[in-house]
Amino acid sequence: MSAIALVGNITLLISQAMLEKILLPLMAFAAGALIGGAFFLMIPAALSMNHDVLEISVMVIVGFTMFFCLGTIAVVASLSPSSTRTKAAADISDIGW
Repeated sequence: MSAIALVGNITLLISQAMLEKILLPLMAFAAGALIGGAFFLMIPAALSMNHDVLEISVMVIVGFTMFFCLGTIAVVASLSPSSTRTKAAADISDIGW
């Protein structure tokens, strides 16, 4: 098992106030790492397998669109009147509505 996989345990040692301050940058870093992994590793590997470039490009665009829509639906559903979330938490995930 890789030791880097245990780095998330550090968050257990951080105070609640500090964790709330760094949570958004940590999530942004994680999302960027996933997107970087896709663009620099998976997509070039798919292209090197001699598949149709147009087909792969369409699949990538459809995948990003689906994840965007799912994320938007999750945010809208979490902002329903029956939700127990606070106004501050809703402001963090504001999607422009």
